[in-house]
Amino acid sequence: MADIDRLLDAVPLSPERSTLVDVGAGLGRVVLHAARRPYRQIVGVEISPALFEVAKENRAAYRGELACRDIRLVRADAAAFTFPRGDLVVYLYNPFRAEVLAPMLDRLGADRRRDVALVYHTPLERAAVDAHPAFELIADLGIGLVYLARREVHVPRRIIGRA
Repeated sequence: MADIDRLLDAVPLSPERSTLVDVGAGLGRVVLHAARRPYRQIVGVEISPALFEVAKENRAAYRGELACRDIRLVRADAAAFTFPRGDLVVYLYNPFRAEVLAPMLDRLGADRRRDVALVYHTPLERAAVDAHPAFELIADLGIGLVYLARREVHVPRRIIGRA
């Protein structure tokens, strides 16, 4: 769990203004550990029916401290999952190959109305993220990487008055 904390500590986004999405949530360990931080919302996404059921049981049995009260577990395919609106912290513990990762990055990087921090533990498909134009590496902690895709800032054009 210390690795998770080190990676989450490297994220420059405010938890209170961000939703953490654990893609490939498995047993729900990261979801429950992250819930000790004051995220606006935490969503665990898992495709396996068996792992999803165990994650639900673990959530129901969890008696630890919770700073985030809005915790959701969703059984879904990450390739088709619709990410929540607003700033995101997307946590990946190497859940799938580049064939699934690349289209997900495209979807996340295309929405430039928000900041997206990508926390990638054990980054076996690092090349796919490094090659993506929307994501910039901001931390390499050895055990994982943290990338950031910043929202586009729209500066209103100044219109010069006519005579």
